[in-house]
Amino acid sequence: MALTDHRMDDLWQDSDGAPGPDAPTGHLSIYSHEAILPMSWFVYMLECRDGSIYTGICVDVAARYAQHVRGKGARYTRSHPPSHVLLSLACADRSEATRLEMRIKRLSAQAKRDFVSRQTAPDILDSVTG
Repeated sequence: MALTDHRMDDLWQDSDGAPGPDAPTGHLSIYSHEAILPMSWFVYMLECRDGSIYTGICVDVAARYAQHVRGKGARYTRSHPPSHVLLSLACADRSEATRLEMRIKRLSAQAKRDFVSRQTAPDILDSVTG
């Protein structure tokens, strides 16, 4: 699988594993998120220096990350400076991004880390093994 072509269905499945009624149509993007859609909305996850995870939405992840680093982003990241972007998820529109953001924010810290590792681990293995 390519790094920019992953489904986010695992966050939106119901108890029997089927996609729920409000499952998004967006794709995961780790590196080249701007190449997916010119005016996409993204849900992004930052790991902060203290090990906490911040989740937000924006249209330009790189610019928003820079704001957080400068202390001009969200109130949370002013007191918990980010160390790096964990991942970004492309969504069809702001509404979808907001819904996904709320779903992620309701997860425990460990569930967030598990979600990130499920999204990125196979990609790293694929890129190494060819």
